[in-house]
Amino acid sequence: MKRILYIEDNATVQLIVKRQLAKLGEVSAAGDLKEGRLLLRERSFDLLLSDLYLPDGEAFELVFEIRRQHSPEQFPVILVSASMDQLARAKSFRLGANDCFAMPTPWPVLLGAVERMLARPYVGSAEVNGVSATYVEGRIDSRFWLFCPEFNLFLEGDNPEGLRDTLAQRVKADTAAGTGLPFVRNVRVSEHLIKTVPQHQ
Repeated sequence: MKRILYIEDNATVQLIVKRQLAKLGEVSAAGDLKEGRLLLRERSFDLLLSDLYLPDGEAFELVFEIRRQHSPEQFPVILVSASMDQLARAKSFRLGANDCFAMPTPWPVLLGAVERMLARPYVGSAEVNGVSATYVEGRIDSRFWLFCPEFNLFLEGDNPEGLRDTLAQRVKADTAAGTGLPFVRNVRVSEHLIKTVPQHQ
């Protein structure tokens, strides 16, 4: 029997979805990322289905960790969220999700995707017009620095605006070429949204 890990913090939604997923395999449920990581260490699973935004972080973090050890074909991941907009969808695929859905999605559609993924993992397409990247910036004396973990980019210089422009160009080039991460695929970029997490001075 196939094993499914389902991560969802809303107890009511978790119960309803678990009942539906039980038709397709053995379901283990977690309420947050910490509990999900614990279950992943304890046993193996054939599929991860997870809400995107959880009390202790975003499922993007977990997808990134999983893809460091398993390819999309070895361990498929489906992300769901009521906030699954175009940029979240692009980021989901860029970090290695097999597919993602904006909720509410009709049960037959979601269950059909889970069933297909369990039978023969596929990778959906992130054919969108944008991509998001997170970076941290700071200053040491008169020098500025910037680090983008998703693309493993560290930049430093005298002009913070110039560093941000350089980052945007590198993200655009790496994403379009599919070289930002080893599992980047099918992303077309024409616009950029850079989310800033500034370091407190």
